[in-house]
Amino acid sequence: MTNVESLIAHDREVLESVPLELATDWKKQHPGKKLVGCYPVYTPVELIHAAGMLPVGVIGAGNRLEIAHADSRFQSFVCSIVKSTLELGLTDRLKFLDGMVFHSI
Repeated sequence: MTNVESLIAHDREVLESVPLELATDWKKQHPGKKLVGCYPVYTPVELIHAAGMLPVGVIGAGNRLEIAHADSRFQSFVCSIVKSTLELGLTDRLKFLDGMVFHSI
């Protein structure tokens, strides 16, 4: 692997793991506060803020995750972002969230 490929691989790993780790750390620092997962572009996050909770953008897992559990619960035509997000939840990777806003995207 070249230096450029190595840098890209490192940066990709950070971008894929850090946001959810930051949310987990925030929750530890703010006991009693709630985190609500949502699709960042489509969710009215102001409502989540107004309810005293922190919205956490969840955008699925792309092609980094085999979608096995979610495929057995959704039709094949359902958006891959929704299915991979459900897969994250069904495999306990979103366990730190107190809720999740799902809607038609």
